[in-house]
Amino acid sequence: MKRPGIISWDLLLGQPDLLKHYVPAYDDIWIPWLSKSFPSADEIDEWNLDREHLASLEWLTAENVRVEPPFDIEAAKADDVLADLASQISSAEQERGKVYDTAEEAALRGAEASFDYDMALTRLTAYLPWRDRQALA
Repeated sequence: MKRPGIISWDLLLGQPDLLKHYVPAYDDIWIPWLSKSFPSADEIDEWNLDREHLASLEWLTAENVRVEPPFDIEAAKADDVLADLASQISSAEQERGKVYDTAEEAALRGAEASFDYDMALTRLTAYLPWRDRQALA
């Protein structure tokens, strides 16, 4: 049985060293909404992203190590758990888009919202295989 690990795009991109730890530990690295998240060439320049790190991520995708989860999160049959997690994701997305009075408050609230988003998305991604196939991720 394959052992999948789950990590959000934001967390993986924000902490490149995690890649070195996760790849040997799992058969697959599931990144929810990977295809929507990978930056375009313009965004790579605009955000000043580490091209070497992005090249490593692209290689892992080509080798099928870093993949989308093998199910459609958005098409999953809704239940109370999914509704709650989707609500948490939506709330975190709204929080990240707000404007605050100070840079410090924006940084604190933005980091909190990013953490909440990452945790809810990871939980949602782990919940679906458990609910539908009694498989752990």
